Amino acid sequence: MFSTLASVKKILLATAGVICVILGAIGVVTPVLPTTPFLLLATFLFSRSSPKMNKFLLENKVFGKYLSNYFNNKPIPVGEKIFSISFLWTGLGLTFYFADLPPRIIAFLVFIGIAITIHISTLGMHRLNFILKMLVLSWRIRFEKSVPEPAVIGLWHQDLPACFAAFKRRNIAVLISKSQDGSKFARLAESLGYNVFRGSSSRGQSEVRHLLEALKAGNSAGMALDGPVGPALVAKPGAEWLAQKAKVPLVNVSVKYSRAFRLKSWDKTFIPLPFSKISILY
Repeated sequence: MFSTLASVKKILLATAGVICVILGAIGVVTPVLPTTPFLLLATFLFSRSSPKMNKFLLENKVFGKYLSNYFNNKPIPVGEKIFSISFLWTGLGLTFYFADLPPRIIAFLVFIGIAITIHISTLGMHRLNFILKMLVLSWRIRFEKSVPEPAVIGLWHQDLPACFAAFKRRNIAVLISKSQDGSKFARLAESLGYNVFRGSSSRGQSEVRHLLEALKAGNSAGMALDGPVGPALVAKPGAEWLAQKAKVPLVNVSVKYSRAFRLKSWDKTFIPLPFSKISILY
């Protein structure tokens, strides 16, 4: 029984993969359909059903270049992702409506549809960043009172995740280190609507000038009061200097959590649990 189900699964996945290749081929010669998402779907399906077909697709002279763009981390337009996901679920919906399928097959196709939707949604994104973004967007933020703009928003390093969620989509300028971990955090910050500059406040005015320029242009800037490496909860002069230089207020915020745990890092960072409440005070 299990071998029969496994065979049916491979046939369904391979068939869906062939359909995706056909749709991707249409997209090569016409702007009506996107190419890359369908070919990536095909590789996803073939990798779980037919290694030979997957190898053929990856090494194909025509389709290989579209796949190499993805594997070389070139971005895929959001519009193409939305179109592909919509096309996928429209096709599944029509199949469920017109075909008299057993409940097991319907459940299996729904599961595949969900898996493919997640796969398409995260194409071109670091998977960890995607998970972190979903976590950040689940938090419920409450401000005690509105924060003046423009301003230097000072916070403790331990509250960085919560403050990133609280002040998203305000084009606030932030300075993020050029390290490998900093690169991942920078991508997350940009996806949340921050104006990201790379550098470190511990290196002096030459790095902080980007924040100063943003403040003079009328935007706010965020800065950890205890710097990028601590010691924790010991304020450094950078935020105060920046506020005085730009002639804007320094707003020192504190954070209250309904549910959170702490990392074993130098600052003992707070990580709020999904859907928890976060209160921003100053």
